[in-house]
Amino acid sequence: MKHPIATSLAILSALALGGSDAGAEPKGSASSKAAAVVNGEVIPLAEFESIYAKGPGAQPNLTPEQQKFLRHQLLQTLIDETLFQQFLRKNVPPPDPAVARERMAELEKSLKARGKTLKQFYEDSGQSPERLERDINAVVQWNAYVKKHVTDEDAKKYYEDNKDLFDGVMIRASQVFLRVPRDADPKVLAETRQKMLALRQQALAGADFAELARKHGQDASAAQGGDLGWFPPSGKSETDPFLRTVSSMKVNEISHVVQTDYGFHLIKVTDRKAGKPSNYEEVKDDARLLVAEELRMKIIEDMRKTAKIEVLIP
Repeated sequence: MKHPIATSLAILSALALGGSDAGAEPKGSASSKAAAVVNGEVIPLAEFESIYAKGPGAQPNLTPEQQKFLRHQLLQTLIDETLFQQFLRKNVPPPDPAVARERMAELEKSLKARGKTLKQFYEDSGQSPERLERDINAVVQWNAYVKKHVTDEDAKKYYEDNKDLFDGVMIRASQVFLRVPRDADPKVLAETRQKMLALRQQALAGADFAELARKHGQDASAAQGGDLGWFPPSGKSETDPFLRTVSSMKVNEISHVVQTDYGFHLIKVTDRKAGKPSNYEEVKDDARLLVAEELRMKIIEDMRKTAKIEVLIP
């Protein structure tokens, strides 16, 4: 399951066609102060800690296990951002400085409308001016790439395959989550899967799902009985195993054991809200944005297959 973090991308996405991603320090930076090194490019430890403290780490009463999980999630997100930056540098010409300056002005105007300054933005998000500059350049480059690679036909097909999403259908679900990386020792993977299968049998036999999550869950939602809140469904093209599974479930249904890159999930849909019929012409820009985001995720997935990634924090 994808877990968003509070970085400058949230604001920049409002200015861009397809969102933006930050890169890391230039090659040659001291890896001794790195959180990770991606194809020789450093993600600075100090910046990682700053973003964590302002975002995931700001949640109260996190257990050490939950903190470790959230730190892992954040680092993987920053690694993905760095890979994406590398793709853009290789495949898209550098942006026109004038366009980048215009985007910065738009961002400052947006912040000012909310009574904030750039300095406050850096403090609130844990970002640096250098990272923000890279974000803005990435927005411009990504827009140019998407314009060439996402067609009107792509957007229309995405709409038809994801009608529930555009109709405003919403799902509420809970999960029991057991953390184990996909590349863990096969014995550990097998043992964790068996534990989850046993928990599934308890749930199917009538055990309280929220209590199972509170007792056994290993993510931040465990304290709330595994409740993940409301979110939109995904469609036929969804590649995330969690979202693909939960989107096809009925209320009160218990899922099979779902494996993602983060671990094993047992899911229960607790509620579902019907939407209202949408019209493609009214949502085609949104459809195009979502096609672009799927393209971005596919690029990152392909980049990871050949990338040399060194994780330097526990």
